[in-house]
This record gives sequence, C-alpha cells and structure tokens, in this order.
Amino acid sequence: MIQYFLLSIIAFSGLIAGIIIGHYTKEEYSEQNKYYKIVMQATCLILGAIVVLRYNFSLLNLALVVIGLITGFFLYDSIYLFLGMILATGYNWEFSYILFSLVFVIGLPAGTLLKEKSIKNIIFIIALFVLPLMLIFVPQANILGLFAGAALFSIAIRKKLGQQDLNNNK
Repeated sequence: MIQYFLLSIIAFSGLIAGIIIGHYTKEEYSEQNKYYKIVMQATCLILGAIVVLRYNFSLLNLALVVIGLITGFFLYDSIYLFLGMILATGYNWEFSYILFSLVFVIGLPAGTLLKEKSIKNIIFIIALFVLPLMLIFVPQANILGLFAGAALFSIAIRKKLGQQDLNNNK
C-alpha cells in the first residue's frame, strides 16, 4: 500500500518537473509548444486505450465508455481527476508500472503548458489527483477505471487539448 502511494507521488512529480522545465525554457516556449501538445495528446491516447482495452465487453462497460467519452469532452481541463481514477483502479494490474510511467510522462508537457503556475492552481490540481486515489479503499470502484480511461481518450481526441490546459479558464 505504501509502495502505491509512493508511486503515485512519483507519477505526479511529472507535473512539477514540467513546471520547472517550463520556467527555465520560456524563450523556447512558442517553438516547443506544439511538440508538448503532441506528446501530451499521444500519451493520453495510449493511456486511455490501455485502460479501456483492459476491460471485457459488456453493456455496463459500453455505457461507462460512452459516459466517460461525454464527460471527458466537457471536463477536458480536469485531466488529473481522471489520471487519479486510473491509478486508483489500476494499482493491482500486472502492468500498473506502465500506468504510473505514462502519468509521469503526461505531467511533463502538462506542467510546461500550464499557464497559471500559482500555488492555488497547483493545490487544486493536487486535490484533483489525490481525491480519486482514495478509491483504492472501495473494492467496487475498480470499474471506474474504464470510465476514466474513456474520459482520457476523449480529452486526447478533443482538438483543444493544451489550449485550455489545466487552468479552468474558458
């Protein structure tokens, strides 16, 4: 259990590393901006696909995928909410280290693309990430990984990925 929380902290540290990278590379920001968006979009697609393909086909799972796609379309700026859900429900999978690694990789461009780097905004993102991690204590919450994976997939295919970033500014 402690290993799970330590891995979650390491996975979230990708956002902090991205913020530091963004702070020190302000001059190259406009040139690298499109590449950060591409990396973030590709990683979200891969992570969403891995999670969605992990589950068996059923009507309940199909309904969760549809609800997740719709939710991700409207809550695209709450990406860390869905990342926390994915880590909470996938911690005991045989490939959970891949999930943690991909969340770290998503954090690098997400932190760089973050426009408002205030402490208040970072605490809000931490809360979005940590609250779903508490789902680890709810045994029936495992199915929410499917919902979160579909939402992440929807965020990745949405054209405005990276333009609205994580700021809740519309």
